[in-house]
Amino acid sequence: CGAYGNRNFWAFYTSWFGDPRTYTIPATANRVDGATRYDVAKNIALSAYPSGASTVYVANGENFPDGLVSAPAAALVDAPLLMTTPTMLPLPTAQAIQLLRPTSIVVVGGTASVSDEVYAQLE
Repeated sequence: CGAYGNRNFWAFYTSWFGDPRTYTIPATANRVDGATRYDVAKNIALSAYPSGASTVYVANGENFPDGLVSAPAAALVDAPLLMTTPTMLPLPTAQAIQLLRPTSIVVVGGTASVSDEVYAQLE
């Protein structure tokens, strides 16, 4: 059973995804940095969306679960993910939003993650 199972797995895997032995990893990498996590998020967003973005996601930058779970949702709709503090909109985030000129902003989390004051600034 084990040998046939392995053979069947290999047959299905290679028919769906191709032969993994032929995959090569690109040799180039780009480093995006900044003084703070908010600067890094801004720089990534502006680098990935130089012409702007119709939608921007904003999540709490001090508590990683909000950003972690919202990243795939932002990627699904081809939107950058920016970060804020719960009580104030950091300058790099505000600058990124102004430069990206989104028509909609998705705020991730409730008032404990992003206060009503920050939400009002985002509007």
